[in-house]
Amino acid sequence: MSTSSMPMYEQIQHELMEQIQSGLFQPGDRIPSEKELAERYHVSRITAVKALTELALNGYIYRVQGRGSFANPLDKHLKPSALKLANPPKLSDEPCPVTVLIPEHADYHSGSIIQGITQTLCFPECFVRLVLTHTNQLEEYALEQALKSGCAGVILFPVDCEVYSDTILRMHLNKFPLVLIDRCFPGIQSSCVCCDNEKGGWLAVEHLLSLGHRNICFIADSSFREQVTSVRYGAYVAAMTEQQLPLHAVERFNPQTFSQEEGERLLNAVRSRKITAAVVSNSHAAEWLLELCQTVGIRIPEDLSVVCFDQPRIFQGREPLFTYVEQNSFEMGRRAAELLKEAFESGQEHICRKLVLEPKLMIHHSTQTIQEI
Repeated sequence: MSTSSMPMYEQIQHELMEQIQSGLFQPGDRIPSEKELAERYHVSRITAVKALTELALNGYIYRVQGRGSFANPLDKHLKPSALKLANPPKLSDEPCPVTVLIPEHADYHSGSIIQGITQTLCFPECFVRLVLTHTNQLEEYALEQALKSGCAGVILFPVDCEVYSDTILRMHLNKFPLVLIDRCFPGIQSSCVCCDNEKGGWLAVEHLLSLGHRNICFIADSSFREQVTSVRYGAYVAAMTEQQLPLHAVERFNPQTFSQEEGERLLNAVRSRKITAAVVSNSHAAEWLLELCQTVGIRIPEDLSVVCFDQPRIFQGREPLFTYVEQNSFEMGRRAAELLKEAFESGQEHICRKLVLEPKLMIHHSTQTIQEI
């Protein structure tokens, strides 16, 4: 392989293209797997995946799930121009079409992000299309439709950051204007705006410690392996370990996956004072925890102090009920919109940037000192 300045995935891609075009790989022949390519060229699996994905997008190979990748006939190969993504129009000419993909809009966090975006990408400078993506399948379809419609750029709050589709990789390889919110895709370098989730986790635990709590539980509605949750949970573990305090943790705490038996164990731990406070991974889980406690007469904060991430939609008078970690959601949306503008202005020369915003603890009515309990 030549030692050019070309990225390794492109070098692998071009070498395989030449082998297919020369007939070394006949139509239907199996192409080396990502694992085999990674070992052969001494690169990471993600680099091998990029090379194979680009070959598939250009029609040189096709994939069969569970079997591998295979060479296509020559008439299936696409010219490079066939895969060129739409070029963004200049902002001064006409409204620039932008697609915003976000899993939901009704909660405070998502709603504030949307406000930040739409108040920055204003008509007639921009025309913003909002798409709610509740599943990976819907997100993938929405991305494809955005590209087909001539969208100039995308702001994406990913449904699942653990995996990404060929469409995301295609956008990345073609330097399409893409800004991620709240989380990043592993192995994909793109502009991103997120909160300092580690600091947020420390703020939550330190607040409860300052109130005298020592039996603090971390409650997440997802697996602890989920990208954002893992960082928040890691901060909880570090803060509790520093104080040589016991760890209590509950994952997949949501009505769909949490069993009645698991719920009883959690509530009994609160009743017996084995748990006096909780750090909850997000507002949805906090709202469900409140509902669960209310059904059995457990009071917040008298029996259980709670700090959550993001503001739940529950108020006490005119104030929010919950003490929560504010991610500065509006600013997250605004800064994402500014990054997209930067991408439009700099074009192919755009340099991806990751912005990490400072969280802030907002103290309200769901926490109190343990002495008052």
